[in-house]
Amino acid sequence: MRAIHLRHAILLVLLLSGCGGDASAPESPANFAGNWVANGSSPGGGTFVFRLALVQSGSAVSGTGTVLDGPHGPVSGTVQGNKWTFQLVPEGQCVGSFSGSATINASGTAINGTMSGSSQCTGTVTGTFIGARE
Repeated sequence: MRAIHLRHAILLVLLLSGCGGDASAPESPANFAGNWVANGSSPGGGTFVFRLALVQSGSAVSGTGTVLDGPHGPVSGTVQGNKWTFQLVPEGQCVGSFSGSATINASGTAINGTMSGSSQCTGTVTGTFIGARE
């Protein structure tokens, strides 16, 4: 009889230890889809404005990025939680490559982040930005 109680106690402990949920389960990706406008600045005092038109499927985000008076091209990346890591590859005469990351606020209306890279039109650019949904 005592062996049965011990088995039940062990079984109960094993069952209850799985009831707390999976603490390592990944967060659902935040929604970055839509049109965004962002203002950025670089350490040297330069400023830039860019627009993003994004679509999202699960954690994959793609679309178009346009730096006003500068390069434009496809942008793509991956969302993990509330952070989007991206690459922008300028087209046309402004061939180059930019990469960065953006974090979205809890209400999904604003982003802030960093980016760096270079193109034939801009040279090397490193900066921070804040943006809002249009």
